[in-house]
Amino acid sequence: MGQSAQLQSKGIARQAAPTRRWRIPVSSHAGFEPRLSDWGTRRVLWLDSDRLSEGLEYAERQLESVDAVGLNAVYGFRSSSLGEVLEHTKLRGLIMVGVPPGLDLSGLQRLRDLRVLVTHDTTFSNDLSWFPKLEEYRGPWHKDLGLENCRSLATLSLTSYRPSGRDLASLCHLDQLRELRLTRPGVTSLRGVRSLTTLEILDVAYAQNLVTVQDAEALPHLREAVFQNCPKLADHSRLGECGTLRSLQFTRCGVMPSLAFLDSMRQLE
Repeated sequence: MGQSAQLQSKGIARQAAPTRRWRIPVSSHAGFEPRLSDWGTRRVLWLDSDRLSEGLEYAERQLESVDAVGLNAVYGFRSSSLGEVLEHTKLRGLIMVGVPPGLDLSGLQRLRDLRVLVTHDTTFSNDLSWFPKLEEYRGPWHKDLGLENCRSLATLSLTSYRPSGRDLASLCHLDQLRELRLTRPGVTSLRGVRSLTTLEILDVAYAQNLVTVQDAEALPHLREAVFQNCPKLADHSRLGECGTLRSLQFTRCGVMPSLAFLDSMRQLE
């Protein structure tokens, strides 16, 4: 076939994130209306710098219904540091997207109860070892990220993952991981991925030097596999051996000589 193959006829499309119904409690602060929205399966309260205290107090009172607080300039967060946020150490989640440039993250380690941490800041340099309860991290990778101490991670999304072995061996200790997404990883293989026996979703994008998907076919619970812009990939058919896959996608992933391997994948939706 050509240089680009996107498998859709077999139902290989991303499944929508599950939604939940929410009952929004009434705020006790006159005139304060919480700005709430869903972030995947998480319920997020977006903080406005003009009503920061009210927002943080509301989030602490509603720990059972608010999964994270969000910082975004569009929603009114204009501070240059986390400041008052760090005083609310019971917060379980922090999502920082579209924040002011150069946001000072000093003191982030005080939020020891974090289960969710999301940042789009490519200069993020904090050590995740400070957050032993962390279940979800989405952000950039660096060599001192401390993933070896994050044994409770279930969701991991990394940009610019550059391990010395150029494979996934350094992630093999994450035995609770269910979702792994890698963008622009510096890997040539997926060696080590078979140790992630609880993995259900594998998404790899812009892996310019990835040549093989070997070992992914051995994952016992893998139900969704997505590969995008991996031009050197050469053994697409290996995933035909994965009997648990329900969704499979290859987009601009090298030459695919045949689609015959799909004939045996009758479980695809």
